Amino acid sequence: MVTDRIRVPIKWQSTGRHYQSGVTAARRDKLISCNPEEPFHDAFYKLGAYLTAVGLTYDDILEMTTF
Repeated sequence: MVTDRIRVPIKWQSTGRHYQSGVTAARRDKLISCNPEEPFHDAFYKLGAYLTAVGLTYDDILEMTTF
C-alpha cells in the first residue's frame, strides 16, 4: 500500500500544514493506461493515501490545481 512508504516531513509535524505537489498517476509497477479514467483514478488514489498518512482527508483540502 502507498501509505506504507510515505514519510511525514518534519515541517508538517511542527506547523500543522501540509503542502502536496506533483501527485501523478505514475507507478513503478504499472504502465500508464491509454484510458484517461484509469490514470485519473490512480492520481486521486495516491493523493488520498498521502492525505491519510498525515491524518487528513479530502475534506481538508483548501486549494487544488489540476492539469
